[in-house]
Amino acid sequence: MVKAGAMRADGDIDCRSGRPGMKNQQGRKSGDRPWEAPGAPQDSCFIEKRISGARNPANVFKIVEGQGFCMTEDNLTSAFTRLATLAETFDQKCEVLKAPGFTEMILTAAQNARIFQPEQLANIMWAMAKLGAQPTVEVMDTMIYASYQMMEETSLGAITTALWAMARLDYIPGEKVLNKAVEVMEMRFNMDRPIPSMSVTEAVWALAAMGHRPSDMFLKTCTMHVMTGLQPHQPEPFPAFDLAQLMWAYVRLGFSPGEEALRRVCQKAMDTLEVWSADAIALLGWSLAKLDFVGFPPALLRAGIERFSVRMDCAWPALTRMISASATFCEHPGEEFLKNAVRIFNGLAHSMYSEAIESVLFSFATFSFHPGFELLDKFAKRVMESPSVFSPLHLANILWCFGLFEFCNLDLWNVVVKEIASMTDSQNVKVPHTALYRLHQVYLLKLEQPGFVFPSQELLQACVEVWNEEIRKQKSTPSALHQEVGKYLSKLLQQGAVPGKLYQKFTTQDGALCLEFYTDQLNQAIDLIELKDFTRNTQMPIGSAIMQTRIIQTLLDRMGSKTIVVTIEAAKWNALETEEHKTAYLRTALSKPADRAA
Repeated sequence: MVKAGAMRADGDIDCRSGRPGMKNQQGRKSGDRPWEAPGAPQDSCFIEKRISGARNPANVFKIVEGQGFCMTEDNLTSAFTRLATLAETFDQKCEVLKAPGFTEMILTAAQNARIFQPEQLANIMWAMAKLGAQPTVEVMDTMIYASYQMMEETSLGAITTALWAMARLDYIPGEKVLNKAVEVMEMRFNMDRPIPSMSVTEAVWALAAMGHRPSDMFLKTCTMHVMTGLQPHQPEPFPAFDLAQLMWAYVRLGFSPGEEALRRVCQKAMDTLEVWSADAIALLGWSLAKLDFVGFPPALLRAGIERFSVRMDCAWPALTRMISASATFCEHPGEEFLKNAVRIFNGLAHSMYSEAIESVLFSFATFSFHPGFELLDKFAKRVMESPSVFSPLHLANILWCFGLFEFCNLDLWNVVVKEIASMTDSQNVKVPHTALYRLHQVYLLKLEQPGFVFPSQELLQACVEVWNEEIRKQKSTPSALHQEVGKYLSKLLQQGAVPGKLYQKFTTQDGALCLEFYTDQLNQAIDLIELKDFTRNTQMPIGSAIMQTRIIQTLLDRMGSKTIVVTIEAAKWNALETEEHKTAYLRTALSKPADRAA
C-alpha cells in the first residue's frame, strides 16, 4: 500500500544533472512487497473499476483524494494513465497539471518508488510525459534508481517506455543507467520471441534524443526488427511520425541503416500515404536527405508540399525541413509555396537557430528563388550579431547564398571570413573543402571591389588550393553531354559553319578557369548545364549552376577578354530528337549577339 513519507532512494544515480537521488535513511528493502490489510484485494479491484470508469480528470482526482492518496501501486498507476488518456481526449492537460492533487500523486509515487514494479514506474513516467509534466530531478532520480535496481527482470516494453518517457521529460540519466538499459534490451533481443517494432523505435529515438550512442550491432539489430514489422505480410499499425522519428534518430546517432531499409521505409510511407501528415513527411524527407539516400519518391515529396500548402500556419522547423528536403532531392515546391514560406520566415527570423537559417537560405539558392531583401537583411543581422554560433560550413554557405542573391556587402564578408579564420587559428577547426570552395567563389565575384580580402594568407591559400583541385577535376572528367555536344560542334567546324578553331576543356592562361568549349574567332565560351544542375520537375537551373556561369563571365571580363559565355542546357538539348534539330540549336546558340538580335 503506497502512503505518504519522505522521498528516498538507496545510493546515488550518476545523473547528468548533477543532482543525484537522496540517501535512504529508513523504509522497506527494494525487494519487499507492500503489506495488504484484510479485504485490500477487494477494495483494490473496486477502486480500479472506478478509475477505469472515470469520465473526466476531475472524477479521477476525486477517487484518488477520497482514498487519501493511500492505495495500491496498481491503483495509483491506473490513476496516472487514466488522467493522461482523459486529459488528451478532453484537451485538459493544463488543468490536470495545475491541480494540487496531481502534484501530490507525483510525490506519492516518488516516495514509494521502491515498492513499485518497473512496469508501473514506466507507465507513471509515460503518463507524466504525455501530460507534459515537469517533475523535479529528485523525483526522477528516485524513480529511475528504483527501476535500475530491478532492470534485469524488467520487460522490454517497460524499458523502452521508460526511455521514451525520460527523453520526453528532458531528463537524462547517467551513462550507467543507459548502458544497463541497452545491455538488457540486447538480452531480450536474443530471446526466441517476437520483438514489437514500436518498442524498438521508441528505444532508438529516446537514446538519440538523450545523446547516447549505442553500438552499431545494437542499432543493426534494432533495424532488423523494425524492418520485419514493415513487411507487407506482417502489417503493423506503425504511426507515421514514429517511423519518421526513427529516421531522425539514425541521423542524430550517425548511423545508416542501409539502402534496402530506407527503400522499405519509403515504400511503407507510400503504401500508407493517407495517414502521413505534412510534418511527418517533412521529417522523413529531411532525415533521408541527411542519410544521403537518393531514392526518395518524388510523389511523397509532392504530397508533403501539397499538405503544407493547405495549412501554412505550421511551425517553422517543419517548414524548414520540408524546404530543405525538397532542395536536397531537387524537387521544386512551386513559386507560391516559396512566397508563403518567405512570409512565415520573415515573422520568425529572430527565433530561428543557426542551422535553420543556413538551411533555408541554401534551399532558396538551390531553387534560384530570391527571398527578398527584407528576409536577407534579417538573416544578415543574425549572422553579424552572433557569428560564433555558426559552423565554418554554415558561414561559408550563407555567404555564398548572399553572393548569389547579390546581397553580400563588405561588412558581412569581413565578419564571416574573420570568424572562420579565428576558428581555424584559435580553435584548430578544420574547414571543409566545400566551405573553402564556396568562399573562393564569392571572393572571385568580389575581387575587384575594395576591402574584399582574406584576413590571413593561410585561409586564402587553402581556398586557392581547393579551387585549383576543382579545375583539375573539370579537365579530367568530360561528361556524356560534353562528348555529344563536342561531336556536333566538330561537324559544324568541318562544314565551315563555325569559323576558327574549337578548343575543348580549355584552361585559361592563368589557370583560373576551365571552359567546356572555346571558339577563338567567335570569342565564345560554352558552358554546359548538366541535368543534375536542374530541379527534377522544372527546366530551371539550380543556384550552383547560375553561380558557375556568373563566375566564368566575371573572370573573363576581368581578364580584358570580350568573350561571351553561351550556355547549353541539358534539358533542352535532350529534348531535341534529330541531328538537324541539334545542329540548328547549336548554330543559334553560337550566333553572335548582334545576329540574334536581328
